[in-house]
Amino acid sequence: MLVATAFPVLGALCFALSHLFVKLGMNESNPTTAVTINLIVNSLGLWILVALFSSMQSITTWGVWPFVVGGLFAPGLARALMYEGYQHMGLARTDVIVGSHPLFAVLMAMSFLNERPTIIMLLGTLAIIGGVWFLLYRPDYSKVWNKWAVLLPMGAALFFSFREVFSKLGLNRVDNPLGGAAIMATVAMGTVFVLRTARSEKESLKGPHKSIFFFVLAGLLVTVGYIFIFNALRTSMVSLVSPLLGTHPLFSLLLSYLFLQSTEHVTPRVVTGGLLVVLGATAIVLGRA
Repeated sequence: MLVATAFPVLGALCFALSHLFVKLGMNESNPTTAVTINLIVNSLGLWILVALFSSMQSITTWGVWPFVVGGLFAPGLARALMYEGYQHMGLARTDVIVGSHPLFAVLMAMSFLNERPTIIMLLGTLAIIGGVWFLLYRPDYSKVWNKWAVLLPMGAALFFSFREVFSKLGLNRVDNPLGGAAIMATVAMGTVFVLRTARSEKESLKGPHKSIFFFVLAGLLVTVGYIFIFNALRTSMVSLVSPLLGTHPLFSLLLSYLFLQSTEHVTPRVVTGGLLVVLGATAIVLGRA
């Protein structure tokens, strides 16, 4: 039970720190550079760990297909949408909306993994939805960011939910958390590179050494976060792990207040929306227990 509860929270902290470093790096760079460096560091780091501490034999079977499918959506495409959200909506707001991904994950777990949420878990899900919309509603909405921009973090939330569901499907077939994480990260990296090559207008890679340093740190933190997540999913249900992972907006709000106050406006409405999302995730966990 300790792995099921502590590991997702530690993963959430790693992701929040990673997002902070990405935001700091993008002050003089762009999302394409952030995603590219992040994915390369993430993938290489995981394969090095597989070579050192795991077995290659178990990940050379057809049972790894869920990791491949999950990698088509997350972390690459999901992270790209999230980074674009940072530029259009800010770190705190983007992370809170992306934090609604347990809603999608629980619904898909019900459909594909036969998980059945309790009444408390359903109330927690409603709290997450309420938190997201409470965050978005404001009289001067159109003056703060373009309405279409909300699709960026919402799309990221959907894609991140694929990560948990397909990871669990894969771990049910292949008991190799490090190998599964490495496959998913590699497929994600390939997907992003293919899409970038296919685009007619390509955003060039750029950034000073300071930005690259921040992006490398972010990639390392995501690598550690994936180790926590995959080991938690190895023994626990998606409807328990995903909500705990969804607590990362709380860490992001605190980090945003501490380090980005000059550019990020963490208003009482933003804080309230974040708390609703986190309380909803907590209710899901309590309901499951």
